Amino acid sequence: AICAACVTATAVTPLNLIKTRKQLANRGDAEQLPKGVWKSLRHIVRTEGSWAVFRGVGPQILLSLHTTIQVAMYECMKREMWGDKADVPVTGVVAVSAVSKSFASAVCN
Repeated sequence: AICAACVTATAVTPLNLIKTRKQLANRGDAEQLPKGVWKSLRHIVRTEGSWAVFRGVGPQILLSLHTTIQVAMYECMKREMWGDKADVPVTGVVAVSAVSKSFASAVCN
């Protein structure tokens, strides 16, 4: 799951970069990028270098790590407490969710 989070973060970071820069350009706070994702990526690579599109991948991975830990712990606890039953009580789901969220927050924050 952690590998999947790293791959996803690496793939999504260039798209987040373009989205953020276009939002800033619309406000007048940054240079206007060409229309289209591929043209924008090409422009950034030509003007700033190929590694520029991956700025921020580290924090993106750390953000993904929180969710990975939470979901993995939730699934393990749920399976340990109720097995493969489909009818898990709502209070159990709330309790397991709270514990897994608290643990992930303590580890990642």
